[in-house]
This record gives sequence, C-alpha cells and structure tokens, in this order.
Amino acid sequence: MTASQKARQNIFAVGASALPVLEKFQQELPTNIDFYKVFDQSQSVATRMGRFAKDFGIAIALVLITLLPLGIRASLVVMISIPLSISIGLVLLNLFGFTLNQLSIVGLIVALGILVDDSIVVVENIERYLRMGYSRRKAAVEATKQIGLAVIGCTATLILAFMPLLYLPGNAGDFIRSLPMAVVTTVLASLLVSLTVVPFLSSRLLRDHENPEGNLVFRIFKRAINASYAPLLRIALRFPWLTILVAIFIFAASLMLVPAVGFSLFPESDRPMFLINIETPQGTNLYETDRVVRHVEEKLGEKPLVKYYSSNVGRGNPRVYYNVLTNDESENIGQIFVQLHEVELSEKAAFIDELREELKDYPNAKIVVQNFEQGPPVEAPIAIRIFSENLDSLRVVAAQIEDMIANTPGTIYVSNPLKTQKTDLAVEINKEKAAALAIPVAEIDRTVRMGIAGLNIGNFRDEAGEEYSIIVTLPKTHKVPNLAVFDNMYVNSLTGRPYLCGKWLIFA
Repeated sequence: MTASQKARQNIFAVGASALPVLEKFQQELPTNIDFYKVFDQSQSVATRMGRFAKDFGIAIALVLITLLPLGIRASLVVMISIPLSISIGLVLLNLFGFTLNQLSIVGLIVALGILVDDSIVVVENIERYLRMGYSRRKAAVEATKQIGLAVIGCTATLILAFMPLLYLPGNAGDFIRSLPMAVVTTVLASLLVSLTVVPFLSSRLLRDHENPEGNLVFRIFKRAINASYAPLLRIALRFPWLTILVAIFIFAASLMLVPAVGFSLFPESDRPMFLINIETPQGTNLYETDRVVRHVEEKLGEKPLVKYYSSNVGRGNPRVYYNVLTNDESENIGQIFVQLHEVELSEKAAFIDELREELKDYPNAKIVVQNFEQGPPVEAPIAIRIFSENLDSLRVVAAQIEDMIANTPGTIYVSNPLKTQKTDLAVEINKEKAAALAIPVAEIDRTVRMGIAGLNIGNFRDEAGEEYSIIVTLPKTHKVPNLAVFDNMYVNSLTGRPYLCGKWLIFA
C-alpha cells in the first residue's frame, strides 16, 4: 500500500490524514497477517526541519556570544533581524516559484551562517558612533551611511559566489537550483533588513554610552586583540611580499588535501537504505523472477544490520527516493527496498560491498545493489554513447567497449543494452489448408495470442466495485516461452472439430 502526496501539498498534512486510516486498517487485518509501515517520508522531512531549527537556535546563541562586547540590546537587534530575514527570504522564494524541499532547506541552513553578517556590521558601527558621543538617531543614520556601500559589496560578493549554481545548465542545474535560490533570497533579505530595520531598531533600543571605551567585555576583547592579533597585523603590513608568499604556500598546501578529501559534485546519500534491482533474461516468466527475489530475501534475512525489506516482482517498488524513478512492469524484473538500522556511512558502504560480492555470481540473473545518491537522476557514473547508422556495427563496437570496461579494475555493473537481442517469432498461416479444414483465420489468431500472451475474455467486478481483467492462457511450464506451447494448442473448425496448431503452422 502506497500513499503519495499531490503536487504542492504539505507532506505533514497528508501524513496526518493517512496514518489514522492505516491504523484502522491494521486493526481489521486477520491475525495471520502482519502489518509494517516500512517507509514514512514525513519522518525524514521532520528530521531535516528539526536540524534547521537546531541550527537556527545555534545561530541565535552565537549572536548572543559574539555581541556580548556590544551589550544585550545590540544582541536583541541582531536576533530580531535573523527570523525577519528568513521570513522575507521565504516569501521571495515562493514568489520565484520554489517550494520548501530538501535542497531549499539546505540553502537556508547555509544562509544562516552568513545572513547575520550584515546586521552585525551595521550594529557594531552604530555602537562605535554612540561611543563617539553621537545621539542614537544621528549614530544610526551616519553609521549606516558610512558602512552601507561596504555591506552592499559584501552581499553582492556572496550572491555572485552562488550565481554559477543558479545558472547551472541541464538536469544538474534544474535539480540544485532551489539551493542557491534560497541562499540568494535570504541574503538579499538580510541586506534589506540591515540597511532599514536594523538602523531603526538601533535608534530606539540602543543606549547612549557614558564610557567611550565601551563595556567591560568590550575592553577585555580589545586588550586580547591588541596583544595577539595586532602585532601579527603590523608584521604583515610591514612585509607585504612575505605575507603574500605565506598565503600562497598555505593555499598550495591545502590543495594537497584534495586527494585525501575526495571530490564529487553530488555525494552519496547518508540515509540507511538502498535498492536491489533484479533482472532475469528477456521472456523469463514471473515465477522464475520471484524465485531469484526470494533467494536475495533469504540473504537479507541473515544480515543483522537489515531492519526492513520490501519486495516487488514484475515491477519496481513505489518511489521512495526523490531521484529514483519507478520501473515499468515486466515479468523479468524485481526490486527490493532495504532499510538498515542506524549505521555510519563507512559501515553502510562496507555492507553494500559485501552484499554485492555475495550476489554477483548468481546464475541466469543480474542482481544490482544500488546505493542512493544525491543529485539529478543519472544513468550511471560513466556512460559511453556510440553512434552509427549500422546496427550490426554498433553491436560489435559496443561489445568491444563492454569487454574493455568489464576487465578494468574497479568497475561494476557494466550494462550493454545491445548485448541481449530480442527474439521475434513470425507465424505464417497456411491459409489454403485452413480454408480446406473450415478453420477461420481470426480463430487461429485468437488461439495463438491466447497461448503466447494470454487473451482477455472479460472483466470481473467484486462487491467493492473494483474491476479485474480475466486473462485466459496456457499453463506456464517453462522459464521462458518456447515452441513447445504449440504442441498443446488446438483450434476448432466451423464444424467443431479440433486441430493441433503445431502440425500446420509455419514458423519463420
């Protein structure tokens, strides 16, 4: 059972509506059936929103700490600017057609670290003017005027830093655009607040300073800076070329860390879940595919790290991750959605590698253990496309490239769509013999279709009003269809006499 929200709906409201129905359904189940809620996307969203609220609280606390030298009133002004900037940023985000999602929330978290900068700079300069003896209103106007251009320049630098992501082309750009947009709108809102609301609040809330040196905390900070940072600053200004060389050396040393840190545009998901895709040869019936799926289930049942797994045979699982689309229906595919207990990323990666090693040599089936990754849907980390007007040449070259890549250390799951060719069976009817036996050609066509694919003979409607198609076919005694099916297939003549199809049909 799957419940999915419609476009532009609130996932928490959908969960609140669906969960009571599921609980009632669970109570009505017979005792020999267990009910498990395998996946709840609203819990994941709630976790991410909780992280955002936690970071928001940390930002407020840091403002209190950093503004202690300026006083509680200055801290209050900046604290008011934080939720106000976020609120205006969300309004702008909505006006530009973006919603709150995983990436926009990440953008808001990123913006939390920089949106207070403008307000802090403006408040600090107003406090400096107050210590110089200006009135509160005069200090707010003059200090904001003096620092306004620098604040605009700083904000413009931040916006320009996120512009490349904002205009990133292709699927990657469409996917990630809500993140830089959330940062840009929030930072623009903080600029607006710092140049308007912050000076106004400062002119009303800040106090005149009797001591031009500031409060006790400010004086302690100033002495610490003069004792530590000021001497280094004087040396740096005295020997500018040496300072530049040291900066270049530090930058070069940091580049040496790139191989150790690694690089990826979109990292792997940190969530404890993954998919196992199972594919058997074309034409394999549902029962053989189910047998392979059950083998994988047995392996998963032996693993203590596995919390839940849910399987679908003949089609993919419902969509459980934002960039993984569901598979089409086919008798030769199956999919298992696996959830683990809370584990570290390294432990999850080791478990997936172990499972891949155990399942890689299963006969007559391709079993792919797929970890979830961030970013837009991609066919594979590396995809090679070959173009030619000759299909036979394409098959030859594709086979050569497949063999070369498969023999390269570190590669897994090399897929060549041209490797498996579909087998077509052309059935020609001996019309002269059919006419002599008084067998209608349409009857032969219906019988062949019934034996190979199944024939829809009507619909069945149950008491609840649900309709089901009634399909008549021959028993599936083999893993894949074969010509033996015609040995058990008869057609009736107009006189009612049955004739065996296999004796007088011509196969090409």
